[in-house]
Amino acid sequence: SITNRAAKKDRGMANNHILPTFRSMTLVQAADVKEVIRYLDAKRAEGLADNTVKSLITVLGRFWTWALERGFTDKNPIRMLPRSVRPKRAGQQTHTPWIRDDADVIRIMEALPVPAKYAFYLGNRSGTRPGELCGLRIIDLAEAERGTLHVRHNLDSFIKEDKHGVGKSKFVPAPSDIMDVMGPYICQRRAEGQPNDPLFIFEGKTGPRRKTKWIGMRLEYLTRAWSAYVRPLGYSLTFYQATRHSFVSRSLERGASLDEVSAAVGHSSIDITRNSYSHFIRKSFGDITRSPLLVTKPHPDASANPNDENESMSDSTPERRGGRF
Repeated sequence: SITNRAAKKDRGMANNHILPTFRSMTLVQAADVKEVIRYLDAKRAEGLADNTVKSLITVLGRFWTWALERGFTDKNPIRMLPRSVRPKRAGQQTHTPWIRDDADVIRIMEALPVPAKYAFYLGNRSGTRPGELCGLRIIDLAEAERGTLHVRHNLDSFIKEDKHGVGKSKFVPAPSDIMDVMGPYICQRRAEGQPNDPLFIFEGKTGPRRKTKWIGMRLEYLTRAWSAYVRPLGYSLTFYQATRHSFVSRSLERGASLDEVSAAVGHSSIDITRNSYSHFIRKSFGDITRSPLLVTKPHPDASANPNDENESMSDSTPERRGGRF
């Protein structure tokens, strides 16, 4: 009954890693927390990464939620797992490469063919995901000159933020020079296509025949174009690192506010952006946050007269009262 966006991947994980262990157990046996802990320990012993173990826990949790809703069991062993056996959160990753120099962006654009060069340009300047770039429609650029792109699709499906498939969309920043860079291409697509036609069309061979009727650019083409035209230039980044990851890293390093960047990339919470990019968070602070503890001290030129006002004020300093406040 798996119906989430990653259903195919989750079914494969269940068939390869979960069913071989639990298929022969009854629900009562499988619901024993000790059995689940033994299973997780065995998977770790096989060398599975923490992210994979976390995915296994997620799929198991979905099964037990399904079983609870239909009255097959009265407990969910995943919710009963102690924190000590759950996968640890990945640590801060400061080594992930990204494009710091805009000259490199121009160099890559010059190497890539149309329409991959424009997809890369939009991804690097707006933080849009690769699948969302491929899913852009002509009408989604209607407000581009005013500073926003309307993102509604991931290829021909829903965007990641639309978890329930109800047509949720988002707005991302459009680069201020978009018409200077993409003007002729945008005008051409507006003239030859309908508003809801894909913005990026690739008519070449993209791989085996697909069951869907999607006529727009596919991720496979972006991946192959990146390997064929960009790798030979000496760049070791992936397309995702050169676009979305570079956009967030560049924006935060140049001083953009955390909430603005988080909203631009569509994160559901500022905490997600902060946890992933904490090494770019502000490290310099202004005078208000660095305000000193004001202690009145005598002026160097103050008179030695004990009745002088400055001298009287100095009597109230911590040094004159035995160093106590």
